[in-house]
Amino acid sequence: APEFVRFLRNAGVPLHRDVVLECEATGSPAPQARWTKSGREISTTDGRIVQEVDGGVFRLKIKGVTAADEGEYICEASNALGSVHTSAKLKIGGEEGDEEEERGEEGKLNEVGRMTIQ
Repeated sequence: APEFVRFLRNAGVPLHRDVVLECEATGSPAPQARWTKSGREISTTDGRIVQEVDGGVFRLKIKGVTAADEGEYICEASNALGSVHTSAKLKIGGEEGDEEEERGEEGKLNEVGRMTIQ
């Protein structure tokens, strides 16, 4: 069965910024990723949300986050032998500049390098 070598991390993002959720899984055969939010498949039809696969690295890129993007995101990695999942909560803040209480948390996330806030 697949195995995650890097898990999703919780993140706080100001409104209208872009965010990338990223995790990494290994397995043979190579696992496929499926992203859901609050139990529903994530729609990528409008081009605002993009799913990327780079080897075993799975990314979910969200452009210009809105309050509706807040919630729990789950990435499920599966192959013929089974599936595993990792989840993270995305918290959307106010406009930039209203983020004093979030700064410390965002800084730590960037330091760990698991989360990119663009």
